[in-house]
Amino acid sequence: MANQVIPRLTGDDYQHLYSWYHVLSLLRPQDCVKRARVEDADAGSIDDVTIFHEVGTANRVDVYEFFFQVKYHENKQHSYSTDALLENEGKSRSLLQKFWDTWKRLRADNPGRRIELYLVSNWSWHPEADKIGHCISGQDDRLTTTFFNSGPKNDIGKERERWRMHLGADGDDFTAFAKALHFRLGEGSWRQLKELVAQRMEHLRLKHDENALAISAAIVRDWIRTKQGDITIDTLEKVLKERDLHAPDSSEPCATVHLNTIKERMFDLRPDFVLDWRPYFVGTPDNKGHQLQDPRNWNAALLPELRSVAHQIGSTTSCRLIRARGLARLSAWFAFGFVFSEVSGFSIEVQQQDAYWRTDVEPSVDFPLLATEEGIARSSPTPASAWCGSISAAASW
Repeated sequence: MANQVIPRLTGDDYQHLYSWYHVLSLLRPQDCVKRARVEDADAGSIDDVTIFHEVGTANRVDVYEFFFQVKYHENKQHSYSTDALLENEGKSRSLLQKFWDTWKRLRADNPGRRIELYLVSNWSWHPEADKIGHCISGQDDRLTTTFFNSGPKNDIGKERERWRMHLGADGDDFTAFAKALHFRLGEGSWRQLKELVAQRMEHLRLKHDENALAISAAIVRDWIRTKQGDITIDTLEKVLKERDLHAPDSSEPCATVHLNTIKERMFDLRPDFVLDWRPYFVGTPDNKGHQLQDPRNWNAALLPELRSVAHQIGSTTSCRLIRARGLARLSAWFAFGFVFSEVSGFSIEVQQQDAYWRTDVEPSVDFPLLATEEGIARSSPTPASAWCGSISAAASW
């Protein structure tokens, strides 16, 4: 029994924290979110979290609603495919039928409103099961024009027809339905979700440590248990005050720099500067960063761009703390530490797993660095000490 309970509890916490991430959009004016719901009773089978947007102008108000169904899996033993979407267990509806029935109901209840349905999961689409995975956009998780335009004798066209026949849908309705689908698959691990939520909370000047994340998940559980209904900005502000989630004011000015050499990822801590170096590196679109296509670009392009950012921060702001975020290999972080060095007047804050570390703290005594003619030798430190020690070493060069 315990083997079944633990994954279920982890899945619930994953769903609750994912919902909390979207509910926090109420505090971001640029997102135009007016209200939210968790376990939305009016959302059919796509009910984990609902986000209602309103974009108003002098002559028109556009309303669009996002419905999310979150499916967390303890491991990545399986994947999604057309067969998985169409699978009927016993007499129950398939996953695709649940989305279809929900879409028809929502469209009838909300005429004129834009409806978007999201399947969110840490499972990916199986690359060899069928070719539908080729039609899921890496930009917005939608089905691309290839899905809709492939001929009936094409492999993709045949799979598309299987979907339509399975639903018993006519052509126009099926096309409208399929264009409302988002497959947000291959989402990050439990740890990565916590990091993303913590970054959003940090940006919103909320506490964002492990305790704050646990409190946030508990808030969502309470909303579900009490059938909260609409969550507005007033609802959210009240619970943030009651649970003491507002961070204390900090007078230390800082700048946030995102450095990316591996793959595209959203970091909700709004950056002041973005360094996207992926085009310079060898590798697939989702796994770059180990080697430059042309090593000369270290001196010709990358270091000059870093120095330009450092100059802008140093000459136009009073910020001397640099919050370094992003997905990058160690070579890029060494370059980052070299430019934003202590002798240049900067301190660097980095995130290592669930903790934040700064280069202006006392060095770890369990991480000595020894310079030799062959390179750098080091002892075996803890992971946190390794990260902080590495970037500190770079900052001192």
